[in-house]
This record gives sequence, C-alpha cells and structure tokens, in this order.
Amino acid sequence: MPALALNPCMNFSIPIKVCALQWQVNMRFGLKMIDFLVRENRIVGTKVQHVEDLTCEDIFADAVILAAGHSARDIYHKLLQHGVHLSPKDFAVGFRVEHPQELVNEIQYNEWASEVQRGSGKIPVADYKVTTSISESSNDNSLHPRQSSCYSFCMCPGGQIVLTSTDPAELCINGMSFSRRSSKWANSALVMPVSHSDLEPFLAEHGPLAGVAFQKFLERKASLMGGGDLVVPVQTVPDFLENHLSRVLPSSSYRLGVKEAALHELFPDHMTRMFKQALLDFNKQIPGFIDRRALLHAVETRTSSPVRIDRDTETFECISMQGLYPIGEGAGYAGGIVSAAVDGLNAGLALAEQFGLCKVILKENYVMDKLIYY
Repeated sequence: MPALALNPCMNFSIPIKVCALQWQVNMRFGLKMIDFLVRENRIVGTKVQHVEDLTCEDIFADAVILAAGHSARDIYHKLLQHGVHLSPKDFAVGFRVEHPQELVNEIQYNEWASEVQRGSGKIPVADYKVTTSISESSNDNSLHPRQSSCYSFCMCPGGQIVLTSTDPAELCINGMSFSRRSSKWANSALVMPVSHSDLEPFLAEHGPLAGVAFQKFLERKASLMGGGDLVVPVQTVPDFLENHLSRVLPSSSYRLGVKEAALHELFPDHMTRMFKQALLDFNKQIPGFIDRRALLHAVETRTSSPVRIDRDTETFECISMQGLYPIGEGAGYAGGIVSAAVDGLNAGLALAEQFGLCKVILKENYVMDKLIYY
C-alpha cells in the first residue's frame, strides 16, 4: 500500500509508491481532501472529492504525509475533530509598507541610484532589511516593561502588493517581486510577534486555534476599514505616526483599490505604540524611510502558521495520531519555501528508513545515490 502525500490547500493529492529511479509515480490532480480515514486512533487514508463532479473517493495508505499551507484553517478544525493535538505557535502580524522604488534606490545608492534603471542597469534594484527591539511599560504600571521586536519580512524590490485572502469577508495581503524587479514600487512586511496576552481574549473559546481567531479578528477589521470588495485600507507613514487620516494618497501597486483609513486604530493600543516606535527606529537606520510617499497597507497576518501539529522529532510521526506525518509550513515546522522543502526532504528520508523502502547512500561529495520522494 502506498504512502499518501497531501497538499489540501492546492486541491490535489498524490498517492506515491516510488523510488525515483525504479518505481512509478502516480500524481492525481482535480481532487480535494475533505476528511481523514481513522481506525483505532490511526489514520489509514483520506477521503477526497473530485472537483469536477463532486463525487467522493476513499484512498487508503500506510502513511499520510500532510503538507498543508499555513492558511489551511479547515484542516486544523478537521484534525481537532479527530483528536489530533495542536499547540499554539509563535507568529507575527503587521503591515505592508510600500515606497517608490526610486526612493529606495536613492536612499541605498545615493548618486549611483540612476544606474539601476528599473532592473536593467549596471546596479541591482535596491532592497533593505530593518529590525529593532522595543520596550514599553505594561498597562498595569508594573516595573516589568513589555519587550518585543519589529522587523521587515519578505522585502520585495520592484514588486507588488497582492491579495492573499481565503474569505471575502477577511482581508489579508502579501508581497511579491517580478523576475526583473521592474515595477516602480518596493514593498515589505513590517511585523511584530503576537504575545500570549494578545491571544488571551480568544483562548477560552478557541483553545489552540486562538492565534487563528486573532488573525481573523484583524482581517475582518481591516476589511471593514477598506469598505469591502477586497479594497485595502491604507495610511501614509507620517499620518500613522500623527493619528491623522491621509487625505492625499500616493500611488499604490495594489490593483483592487485602496482607501484611506485610520490604521492607528487597527491593532491593540500597545501594538500601535510599538509600531510607531519601530518606524522611528527604522528611519534612524535608513534615513528617509519615513516619507509622505511611504504607504502602509493592512493587514499582513499570514507570516507563518499560528499552530503546530505536534510530532516526534526523530520519526516525524504525529504524537497523537499514528500514521500521520505533518510537515512544512502549515504543520508549524517551516517559515518559507526553502525551509518547507528541507522539512519535506527530511521527513521523506525518515519515513523511507522506517518502512525500509530504499537505502539512501551518501557519497563523499554528499550526492545521494538514491532518493525517495513522498
């Protein structure tokens, strides 16, 4: 019986019994995983639905590798229904800040900025990376200040702000760069970690999914601020610092429209104060970061998964459900494309060793003679 690798967010499943050099790979598209098949606290397969005719099919397997994305909220709920243990995990939320790419080039390159020529010149398109530590007294006036950090994340030179919502009533955004870095904008996430105290209002009702509930709270609030229809609420950096609505908006790369909003009212007060201090610190690190053309977009909430599917550190098997192997970003063990790929590779090798399917030989130059993919 094959191992079954699932990526439910992509709406396909891949039953694989494979040695890359010897065995057949069977890839099945047009399927959506809708449930797990569980017998005596062991996952024995999955129930899938055919996208075209909505008929269902049971696929049985010796092992199920779950590679869900960090926004696969329906999967988290389904796992809880089957008694799988989930743990809250650290994650971060914040804004997307966008500057004209020419401004970033001028800040970083000074008199050499003209040599960039929108990605086709002698100098590469400029980017940046900023981070700062922040300390703020807690609301109860105790002697123990709140410690946090704020940092740039996924900086996209010559890029565009894009929609990543999974529900039309919940607004969240991300950034991307074109291959030539040729757009006239540069954007980056500015985020800070979510503290346990931020999640307290959601813990009683949502338990291990309190982080998901906090994300949804911010995304719905951002949607209301934008007026619906996936319009993004925005505010210039100087106006955010002064608690003013931005009556004059610079251009934005977001294609579905932007609307001026009081983003200083989006987050809890202590987070807003800390974001303001972070922006002042960033302007010291990169003079010119605070500019009338710098535009905050809300809201960035999907930096990483807010939960972790607990697993054994050696075998990669879920500790609360036999036969389930949670991997990658949605399982809480990666923070991006590369780390997710590495986690999947390590899980595949661990599973191959457990099943005795193929002996992996590492040569002296660290090239694998045989490799099993799941």
